[in-house]
Amino acid sequence: WVTKQLESFDQREPQNDETHLWQALFANPDEWWDNRRNKKNPKQPDFKHKDTGEALWLHSSDTPAWITRQLESFDESETKNDEHLWKALFANPDDWWDKRRNKKNPKQPDFEHKDTDEAIWLNSYTPDWVTKQLESFDQREPQNDETHLWQALFANPDEWWDNRRNKKNPKQPDFKHKDTGEALWLHSSDTPAWITRQLESFDESETKNDEHLWKALFANPDDWWDKRRNKKNPKQPDFEHKDTDEAIWLNSYTPDWVTKQLESFD
Repeated sequence: WVTKQLESFDQREPQNDETHLWQALFANPDEWWDNRRNKKNPKQPDFKHKDTGEALWLHSSDTPAWITRQLESFDESETKNDEHLWKALFANPDDWWDKRRNKKNPKQPDFEHKDTDEAIWLNSYTPDWVTKQLESFDQREPQNDETHLWQALFANPDEWWDNRRNKKNPKQPDFKHKDTGEALWLHSSDTPAWITRQLESFDESETKNDEHLWKALFANPDDWWDKRRNKKNPKQPDFEHKDTDEAIWLNSYTPDWVTKQLESFD
């Protein structure tokens, strides 16, 4: 009976081209941009897939009732899910990264918790009370000039030189942006505690990420290019694997055991 039922099922009148897209949206909403509130031109789609570019429009007269009902449920659910995060942000704004100015990819969140990595995006179903609260939030006393630079550093550390261990003059910056030249200094008495904590976490993460590569280098040095003397651009790595192109840089968070091992290595 299942086989016969499937034959009837497959011979039904075909769905319109958009039905499977609506189903895809409701199944995986995080894969779609919701442009309903932000679009400035009615010709822009209401929803657009982040990877494929497939698009959907709401037509007041033609949109099936089941889609309208599903969207109402969808919006209500999204609002409830984010509400506690917005309240947490406004209650303790210093616990969150404000990435609105620095994010280069629209897939990145607008706010991210410094410890838990919980994230929030601004979009068409952001409640009006949040929008109004953000306006007040942005009109607070301005942060010192360096705050947005620290946020930019932690958001995209690969875009910065870390000079902490290598600088020979205390007037040199501890971090310097590779393209813009913007600089940051650590001041033992003035550096906020959240920056110190974030740097500790940052250094620990970087050390763990590179440790297996250093061990691979010392175990099989002939498998690696030693580019320290020949590199013409400081952005180039100090060591690069001949086959896999894995790369390692010497910098301020290079562990002491690696430095000592390199002395023997040389």
